Amino acid sequence: MRKAIEAIPTEERTKEIVMNIGQDPITKTLGISRSALIVAFFDASQQAYGAAVYIHCEYDNGTVTSRLIAAMCKVASLTPMTVPRLELMGAILGLRLTQSLLMVLEAPMQSVTFYSDRTDVLW
Repeated sequence: MRKAIEAIPTEERTKEIVMNIGQDPITKTLGISRSALIVAFFDASQQAYGAAVYIHCEYDNGTVTSRLIAAMCKVASLTPMTVPRLELMGAILGLRLTQSLLMVLEAPMQSVTFYSDRTDVLW
């Protein structure tokens, strides 16, 4: 790590971090339309598991958009686990991520759909 820092020229190194505490935070909007739905995907392998949540909007003019609004992944435990168990852990991660997003988003969603590539999770 020290060699990596020393490789940066002295004039380009940051000596302090300036935080703009007095400024209002920047808020970003998703531009949610009347028919918005949440789509969540989750998957796993022997090394890791994760989930991604998208918002799918259809507007009055016929435009359709899908945006990634959150994703999360975790490294699998060092203790050996089966892939179906890791798939279930990915599903739990996706469900919790979706629940937290639904609490934060103040717009009503038309539906929430979950996708997995394993039938173990669906049963």
